[in-house]
Amino acid sequence: MLFALFFVLSDSRPFFDEGIYLTSGWLFSNGVPPYSGFFESKPIGIYSVGALLFSVFPATVFTARIFMALIGILALALIMLVSNRVFGEKGAIISGAFFVFLSLVFGSFWFVIEPFVSLLVLFSVFSYLEFLQKNSKKWLSVSILALAAAVFFKQTAVLIAVLLSLFFLFNEMRAQKSRLKGLFEFLPALIPSILLAAIVFAFLFFTNSFSFFVEYLFLFHASNLGYYGGVILSLKFLPFLAAVILPCVLLLAVSAKKIALKKEQKTLLAILTLWLAGSTAMLLPLLGCCMHFIPLLPALAILSGFCFVLFWEKGLVCRAFLLAVLFAGVLGGVSYAFIYSQQQYGFSSIREIAYQVQGLVPENNKILVLQSSPELYFLSGRMPAAKALFYSDVQYPESFIAEEIQLLSRPETKIAVVFSRGGEFTDANPAIDSFVKQNFVLAEKKQLKFPLYGYYGFALIFEKKQ
Repeated sequence: MLFALFFVLSDSRPFFDEGIYLTSGWLFSNGVPPYSGFFESKPIGIYSVGALLFSVFPATVFTARIFMALIGILALALIMLVSNRVFGEKGAIISGAFFVFLSLVFGSFWFVIEPFVSLLVLFSVFSYLEFLQKNSKKWLSVSILALAAAVFFKQTAVLIAVLLSLFFLFNEMRAQKSRLKGLFEFLPALIPSILLAAIVFAFLFFTNSFSFFVEYLFLFHASNLGYYGGVILSLKFLPFLAAVILPCVLLLAVSAKKIALKKEQKTLLAILTLWLAGSTAMLLPLLGCCMHFIPLLPALAILSGFCFVLFWEKGLVCRAFLLAVLFAGVLGGVSYAFIYSQQQYGFSSIREIAYQVQGLVPENNKILVLQSSPELYFLSGRMPAAKALFYSDVQYPESFIAEEIQLLSRPETKIAVVFSRGGEFTDANPAIDSFVKQNFVLAEKKQLKFPLYGYYGFALIFEKKQ
């Protein structure tokens, strides 16, 4: 069911963030290193996966989307394994059902960072349960390594990694007669994670990217903190309630001490609670951008499955409530797939522009895309003329923009494509906009058959002045 739903959407819903990661992975697969070669404000994980994927398989949206379906199936398997081990088979089936339909609504079919974070944290939880059962330190090392890997996909995942690692350390110290002995028993488990960090940093130094890495991942975000304070709620959030209502009921019941729990159940509930708390840093900004909730979904799905089974025997009213919540999640997922698999939500409009760009620009030349449609680079197979893949909604330092203008001035930059809502020039960055208006001439204004992102209705194609 999960694969079928993902497949239905394998050529639907172009998305700005996915365009960034598709283009970045494609650039990396063509020998352009992250940070020193192109601007990006996320860790190296997603670009490395994209580079490996597009080095083996064709660099297409379909390739990326089918790969995300496989990532979703792995996550589903881990959810059901964890839930079945601690809460039983019925709980596992219900947990799986919640995850399948809600992961769709929140955009797990996109080639974006959050599903990888979700999968790695899940694998960490599974590995830790293996460690508790088998008392093998290698499973503890694997568990912490998975958390470290999650941080190399998204820097805000560090909160989950720290909270769960501290919980693992606390349990190890409590299991030993001496806290100091527990600490020394725990420390060797950090070695694989330290080696992973050493490999990543060695690569960054080798490609002269480390200073850019620090600037783009930390200093850039520090100068754009206002962006993360944005909050826009929409009806897209309603299916989220289907996954959050049941866990809230369960946690309230547990806190009221009305439920007798086994030791392993208490441990997993503690882990899931820390997981949810650690995921809050990844929710911002709340711009109706549903993918930010993806790292919470496995924890919520497991809790929902447990809650469903636990309260099923509590009477007719409880059963009706549980079925209504489950039905809301299933209906949300199926409705989403039905609506967004329609032609007007596909890639046909931007692909048409991509084919036109291929005819206008030889492969060894470069293009500029404004405002924020970076997947055009990926779809057209034409390299970006500057380091930044997008200019809207962010504040770049003046020195960076000056470097961008120097790059855009090179002779291999042939055209600029400006996506517009109503056919007028759409402003992105004042300096970049001014450069385009002075050095490029409008060659064609093309109306899109279906608005891109449901917003841009036109593509303005500018050719560089001779």
